[in-house]
Amino acid sequence: MSRLTAVSEELPRDSTPPLDPSPSGEGATFDSNEQTNLDDMVGVVEPLTHTPELLALINQKVSVLQKDSRPSMHSFLYTVPHLYTLNEDQIERLNLMLREYSAMDIIVDEGTLLTHVFVLVSGTVEVINTRVGRASIVGHRRVGSISAPNVFGIDSVIFEKPSEFSYHASSVAAVLLIPKRQFCDLFALSPMLASSVSVQIAQTLSAFSAFEDFCRALFGLSSTSMSGNRSFGEGGYKLSMPTSVGIYESSETVFHRFMHSTAIDTDALRHCVKRLPEKITETFVITLSRSIPTHLSNGMGFSTTMSLESARRRRAAWKIGEKGQIFVMARDGFTDIIEFVTELCMLVVESKKIRLRLQRLASPLAIDFLRDSLAIGDAASDAVVKAVLSQLPFSDTEIDGLMQVWDGPEIIKVLYNILLRRGEFVVYVDVNLAKKFSQDPYQRWSLCISRHIREELGISGEDVFPSDLTIDVMFSSNITIKSLLCPTTEEFRRLLEKYVVPPSEAAALKNADDRYLYVLAQVLEEEASVREQYRQHLEESGFIMMEDSYMSGLVVDLINISKLRASGIDATLRLVASKRNSMQENGFIINIDRTFGAQVESILRSLVLIFGNRIRSVNLAGNVSGLVGKCGDVVLPTKLLFSKQSFGEDSTDETRLCNTDDLQEEDVLPFLSDGNASLHRGGCVTLPGVFLYSDSVLRFYKVVHGCTSVDMRSSYVARQLEESRRTGVLGKRVKTRFLFHMDAVPLNGGRDSESSTQKIDVLFSIYATARSLLTSILFS
Repeated sequence: MSRLTAVSEELPRDSTPPLDPSPSGEGATFDSNEQTNLDDMVGVVEPLTHTPELLALINQKVSVLQKDSRPSMHSFLYTVPHLYTLNEDQIERLNLMLREYSAMDIIVDEGTLLTHVFVLVSGTVEVINTRVGRASIVGHRRVGSISAPNVFGIDSVIFEKPSEFSYHASSVAAVLLIPKRQFCDLFALSPMLASSVSVQIAQTLSAFSAFEDFCRALFGLSSTSMSGNRSFGEGGYKLSMPTSVGIYESSETVFHRFMHSTAIDTDALRHCVKRLPEKITETFVITLSRSIPTHLSNGMGFSTTMSLESARRRRAAWKIGEKGQIFVMARDGFTDIIEFVTELCMLVVESKKIRLRLQRLASPLAIDFLRDSLAIGDAASDAVVKAVLSQLPFSDTEIDGLMQVWDGPEIIKVLYNILLRRGEFVVYVDVNLAKKFSQDPYQRWSLCISRHIREELGISGEDVFPSDLTIDVMFSSNITIKSLLCPTTEEFRRLLEKYVVPPSEAAALKNADDRYLYVLAQVLEEEASVREQYRQHLEESGFIMMEDSYMSGLVVDLINISKLRASGIDATLRLVASKRNSMQENGFIINIDRTFGAQVESILRSLVLIFGNRIRSVNLAGNVSGLVGKCGDVVLPTKLLFSKQSFGEDSTDETRLCNTDDLQEEDVLPFLSDGNASLHRGGCVTLPGVFLYSDSVLRFYKVVHGCTSVDMRSSYVARQLEESRRTGVLGKRVKTRFLFHMDAVPLNGGRDSESSTQKIDVLFSIYATARSLLTSILFS
């Protein structure tokens, strides 16, 4: 029997744990004829021993606890792992409960959703796995034992998942219970506790170990991964896609929630197809490279070479010839390759489901039916395509989802290719020796920008820059920055508002300037003549526009601040800025768009080496995945975490404070008043790929480290800034600003913003964050 004793006088009503007393092991009988191995018996019959000193200490603490002496009971927590990091005030505020168990009592049953963390005061607890492993004489398998003083149940509380094991008292045991909410709140109050728990969880978190295996499969070369006797430097290596896909299937990424279901996960398909080159289902061979090989550098203009686009990734790709080969430019040698292969694995998993589903057709065979259906032509309506798909073994929901992934008759070709080519890919990672002798593309970018600045200032390449020259670096949407700093003339705006009917979804934008910018973007996308006139207007306003569709995939705008007209900038920005200082003179803004992952660090490094102490500020904006809130909310992080534990590089994540003085809430909130966006503080963790966007990893960083968002760039920027300051290349007075908007909330089941309402909310936040940063740059 177990006995419940209240230790704290004031306890919340819900503090009583939902634990049912379990019968003791007295009187238990076993079948003497049951056969077992000696190895199975050892875990059950081995004696449990304690050192005399530890046993005396535990007995003393238990006797004190039974006298209901609160101070002594709380002071016992100083002897418990992890909890010893708390200070006196934090420990005294805990509402503790004491529960005593007899031998063989069940403390926590497997599958129980815990509402408390358990502190073992005395006795020993056996950890039992009741579902997996060899059957012992009691029908279970002993995983391990816990001796006092110790704590357990932390993982289940943090991840909000049922207990993986059951916990049995092997002797008389006393356990303290800490309410779940109180325990989780301690992480925000005690960084030491967060660090202590973080190390333990990171060592046992399956998502981290799976990612390490994934990286080994991608970058851990062996003799079997290279053909013949060629060295690594000459020919690169071939990835083992079956191995990569097998590891990916253990990732549990939230962007592929129905990975192990027989249902077609159309959300996952839409996610990966938008980030892979178009016509990906028509290829067999994919080559990933950091530079264009010599034998292809002069052949990109051949008639058999076709440029391929990716809807959500600025990644150069070409289809080589007609034999099913694609060449892809990797923007960096780590994060971009991880992301590309992850998306490819996602496509392979769903393609396999589709292929197995289509193979159910017996008469006619699916391959024959799809081949005949190709005759409907590219001009077929959606109704005709849907009628064809309805004859295939797909549900109505799956058909609607597939038609959202691929447009019109294209889906018939895609299904035919999936069935014909079996969704199998051969992926080569090319290592081109020629890149050792070629100029770094980001250094070339920086030198080109430097040359344009000299032309604007009227100085030669041999002259030094003026001492009062300032450079503000931005990583933000180029379209947004153009629209805010140069939103066309008032006459053109009145003409546009008179003759162009705004889309229905634009009505959700309460700010008239936002509605105008939304309509302007639509017109510029559709009308080539308007685009050309607008480009001339931008050049007159001090914009120098550069774009690289090959090596880096970057879009760069160089903005001469002295040529900007204060009366011509966005009206909302101008209104808020009227209360600030006059516009900065003799300065330039370098705005870089379409960056990804670790690529941003190389870009910033090259700019720092060229301009050095002339850089006045570095500003990072863009989209993040939210761990709290909703799509369209804004994140002003207080710290940046670099997840080094995720790929085994270090035992501790890197943490850097940010936005301490350079950007405050009062700089952002005025621009959020016309929308539904909320402002969130907290940490932003940088993960190297969506492979790690699993439920457990995201909750780990949310609960333990207080993170409110996840991204793939911020820590690379912060690390380069820290290194440049430490080496003296960059001045210590450089201002740094990090401001993001949420375009997905994975823990709430949210995908990329797809609905019109979500798109409008995200668009409002994009304008708001850009206005806030531009105000700080131009008028500070």
